[in-house]
Amino acid sequence: GNDKPSFAGLRSLNGVRLTVALLDLTSRDHCLYRTCLRAVRLWADRCGIYSNVMGFMGGVNWALLVANVMIKYTSEVLDAPNLLLKFFDVYSTWNWPEPVHLVPVTVQGATAVQPHLDAATVAAIDGSIWNPGSRHKMPILTCTYPAMNSAYNVGTPQLRRMVSEMGKARDEVRKITKGGKSGEWNKLFRERDGEFFASHRAFVEVRVTALGAEQHKAWSRWIERWVRVLAVDLEGADCSGDKPSAAALEKDVQAYPHARSFRNNDDANGVASSSLYVALKFGQGVEEIDLTAKSRPFLRRGGGVGGGG
Repeated sequence: GNDKPSFAGLRSLNGVRLTVALLDLTSRDHCLYRTCLRAVRLWADRCGIYSNVMGFMGGVNWALLVANVMIKYTSEVLDAPNLLLKFFDVYSTWNWPEPVHLVPVTVQGATAVQPHLDAATVAAIDGSIWNPGSRHKMPILTCTYPAMNSAYNVGTPQLRRMVSEMGKARDEVRKITKGGKSGEWNKLFRERDGEFFASHRAFVEVRVTALGAEQHKAWSRWIERWVRVLAVDLEGADCSGDKPSAAALEKDVQAYPHARSFRNNDDANGVASSSLYVALKFGQGVEEIDLTAKSRPFLRRGGGVGGGG
């Protein structure tokens, strides 16, 4: 029999390998690393930008970013508040899609690195290595071989929101650290749902309904993955106004998805319902927008789910 490891088998170990590598790279101060990572995750969740499925970032992505700052700025960072400030300062001004990598990227093929693998596994591994010519918006490379982009789901709308929120957080943390008032940290970790809705005037609402809690949970997970794509598609919607939409679609329409799902009141028949929102901002001169064409692929993928704006 063939006892050589398969690509699927190797991938199943990636999570463990990555965790071990991160702990090794941050061994200078595990407590500092974990404290800052917990703070970043809580902040991201409160901002509505914590969701790998919806095209933002999940736990692994945030863990890699925190570790990168801790490693690269060892001489400047002495405590958690300064590490947090450096985190927001670095990534709010990062030149995306320049990749983030914690260790030098190995570009050798799998045969050179692991000669014991069979041809099919070698081909699969080589095909998964991050390609500098890819169109990924936010490359955050894993620190184990093969170097893959852990944030391949991130789209332009999601990246825009994350960079914007990190810029705001940078300013807030800077004020807190300069003021020396520990009680001010509560402001950084406040619930921000109300601020999101107050800062936008137009929204696309995707309402998810199902009979019973369990069906609703499964249905919601399915829909969330397509809302990620819907947000990207909406930036190409047809506009009418003083300038042609074909000139600069991203300037005409900008989407701002929110990663949180909001539960609606269940009806008397046991139908569970929740809503997801994508805010829209329009460029100067845009007077009308037709979302029909750009929402149609989402409706097909979602099996006939309706959205309202």
